[in-house]
Amino acid sequence: MQLLSTILLAGTVSAVSSGHILAKRCSPMPDPNVKNGYFPPAPCWHTFTPDCKNHIAPSTEQYVSAARHTAVIMGVSDYCFKDIEEEQAREADGRATWGWTKKHGKLTRVPNTNILVITEMPDDAVKAYQAMAAPQS
Repeated sequence: MQLLSTILLAGTVSAVSSGHILAKRCSPMPDPNVKNGYFPPAPCWHTFTPDCKNHIAPSTEQYVSAARHTAVIMGVSDYCFKDIEEEQAREADGRATWGWTKKHGKLTRVPNTNILVITEMPDDAVKAYQAMAAPQS
């Protein structure tokens, strides 16, 4: 066991000293009570890097009003809106949810569009959305 630990440590030191940075891999957290059996690393209207940093999803635009605690996201997929509907249905009948309303705010689709409006955002969500940028390729 000690030999294995020594080998792993040597490999880590070698990777760091040679300029290779070891990055945390972003994995969903398992929970059999929520939809699909896990908490996704980011809501469906965002994307994320391997180290779990949320970004604006490709093909979307995001506008944030800190004064109104509101965000508008354009270009949200129909698949994402179905996940939002499921999240809201689970919340309404008391089943386990991903916590999107608590974390992000009230989620509303503008009818017949691909626009998501998030209102009643907590202060930390407003700050996170303001700091968010599109991922660099």
